[in-house]
Amino acid sequence: TAPQSLVPPRLMKTSLLLITAAVTLSTTALANHHKREVIFSDDFTGRSEVGSNYVTHAEWKGDWTVVDDVLVGKQMNPGHGATIRLMREFRNLDMEFDFRFNGGTSWNFVVDDQNYKPVHAGHICRLSISPNSIKVADDKTGSMDLNIRNQRQDENLPEEQRKALDAYIETKQATAKLDLKKGQWYNLRVTIIDDVMSAYIDGKEVTSLRSPGFAHPIKNKFGFTVNGSDTEFDNIKIHDADS
Repeated sequence: TAPQSLVPPRLMKTSLLLITAAVTLSTTALANHHKREVIFSDDFTGRSEVGSNYVTHAEWKGDWTVVDDVLVGKQMNPGHGATIRLMREFRNLDMEFDFRFNGGTSWNFVVDDQNYKPVHAGHICRLSISPNSIKVADDKTGSMDLNIRNQRQDENLPEEQRKALDAYIETKQATAKLDLKKGQWYNLRVTIIDDVMSAYIDGKEVTSLRSPGFAHPIKNKFGFTVNGSDTEFDNIKIHDADS
């Protein structure tokens, strides 16, 4: 004979209802947690100009255009990549977009605080990508720190000190290998949450780094720098990461 339950039937039913309700609430909370609110988006549909949301270099004509509803960047100045920036203040970032190499050799996603003077050009952090590799880097406490940058540019810097600086900068970046095909679209998501910067391609995390510069409290200028010929971008979405 099977042993009888010591829990009264009414109490057991009540407990089951409470458990079911708790599971439902937890599932709903989890779904809401993963629901990312879009606070900016652009698919470049129906226009041939980049639009008023973006800032490009005034002297480099034709480096950024919209062709067939796609943003196209092309390096026109041999001394510097083609730059395009959004001006928007944030602390944390959750941004995604589609991209493809169509002749371009590499591009950077650069994040700045244009009012922060201890670093070169306000550079706080960046993501650098080529068909073969991807890197996230803390510029603020790494290579763009003016003290470090000036030392590295000193031709008379002793070799031992140069090696020490190079080794230090290596701790401020994280790199992963890639195998991206020319002409193929990929989705990239980049997040900066407190002191961690991460990159995902087609939903898979490919690299991540924890470093104090990422937690810089004010970031107000960000966007792409394209090197070489055409690199294309589409379906930009910025999600609320500061709430």
